[in-house]
Amino acid sequence: MSLVTALCLAVASLGVSKSEKRTACKYMPHIVQQSSHHNIDPSIVVSMMFVESSFQTKAVSPKGACGLMQLIPKWNSVKIKGKKHTYTCKELFHPRRNIKLGVRALKRWLDMPGIKGDMGRALCAYNAGNRCRFPKRIPDASKTKYVKAVRKAQKKIHSAVGLKPFGDLELTHCTVSVCLYQKNQCPCTPGVNGILYLNEE
Repeated sequence: MSLVTALCLAVASLGVSKSEKRTACKYMPHIVQQSSHHNIDPSIVVSMMFVESSFQTKAVSPKGACGLMQLIPKWNSVKIKGKKHTYTCKELFHPRRNIKLGVRALKRWLDMPGIKGDMGRALCAYNAGNRCRFPKRIPDASKTKYVKAVRKAQKKIHSAVGLKPFGDLELTHCTVSVCLYQKNQCPCTPGVNGILYLNEE
């Protein structure tokens, strides 16, 4: 079974409608491709998409965030013939564009000073912005409502594909693509009842 198929089947564990599952499965190859390009576990992107829009391609939030990964137009632009073009909400409804920009935004947050690979803080920043970079402002990003919701969805996906990470560290490092399909490269070891533990612990 391919990674795309495994994740597509796992979406049902989130309790989505048939139409929402169809949308998730239709764009799963692109989700996996973009996630792999940025070295991000695709299960985290699927979970974000579920929390952000429940796989509704034309979802719009009260704050004006648009599409599958709820992107705000003013923060998303492209250079066309040397001129900056800011995407409209309608343009951000395009699923592949939305996924590409959303995954790229998450990667940007992951690489930011003050975050440096901390997925909990990166998720918090994706949702709530710059303040998540600073422990004085948000001491434990993993306890914010958004991060908890994404992690809860991710745990359901991992369980559905046959992985049982112990905690947030394992959710970040015992990735679906590696620990399910490249087990010899998985940095985690199964313990009692198949629960995965990070080897360094």
